[in-house]
Amino acid sequence: MARGGRASPEVQQAYSRAYALCQQVGETPQRFQALWGLCYVRADAGGAHAGRDLAEQLLSLAQRWRDPAFELPARAWRSG
Repeated sequence: MARGGRASPEVQQAYSRAYALCQQVGETPQRFQALWGLCYVRADAGGAHAGRDLAEQLLSLAQRWRDPAFELPARAWRSG
């Protein structure tokens, strides 16, 4: 991120790979973090609405866990 910004191809590739690995493992806090990163990558690359579909997935994941530590930032991202 420091070298190319949040929307750089390397950052997108790293978050995409992390998310793919987390999908194989299941619903873990790391999956939330990887999805969160992908939201930022998309928003930086294509504007605020570009990450909206991922933000919906982020909120859905947080709601299933019923944990405010995940749900509050997911709601903030979705409403942004």
